[in-house]
Amino acid sequence: MTRVERRRNYFHDSWSSLAISVLWCLTMCVQCSNAVTQAEVDLVAEFFIATKFANETPCTLTTICNTWPALIVCNTVGVTAMNFTDQSLTGTLPASLSMMPFLASFMAQSNSLSGTLPPEYSAWGTRLVSFYVGGNQLNGTLPSEYAAWRSLIGFSTIANNLTGTLPGCGSRFHQEH
Repeated sequence: MTRVERRRNYFHDSWSSLAISVLWCLTMCVQCSNAVTQAEVDLVAEFFIATKFANETPCTLTTICNTWPALIVCNTVGVTAMNFTDQSLTGTLPASLSMMPFLASFMAQSNSLSGTLPPEYSAWGTRLVSFYVGGNQLNGTLPSEYAAWRSLIGFSTIANNLTGTLPGCGSRFHQEH
């Protein structure tokens, strides 16, 4: 093999390796951006039904993060935030939403939601940083289980018919509901 042929083969092999590397990276990026699971899709679809969200687009793996960008925030792990403030929601908050594995922020203020706050939402634990459900028609007491929300920065249940305080938070959140 001549020197020119060796260079040509080396150049060809280098470009082939680069092309394979680029394709692999692109494949990984697509997989990362689509980290939402079917279970999360099903839970959001249940939320849509329970709260009578006015929506004609089916909630699927391809629509969940792209169709409602101001309402549902996704990152490389899954759905991390839901903001359904002022969306004319009625009905109740489904307990099943507690199974959202990466939810850090939940907002459903200024709607007409009724019923009680699901104690199951305590499963969001230390990853939950904000919870806003003010301006609805919720009733009952704040579930004592919500004491598991140790990373909570923002919280409001104002303008509902709720009683109680978050255990362990005392007056910090008492003023806001």
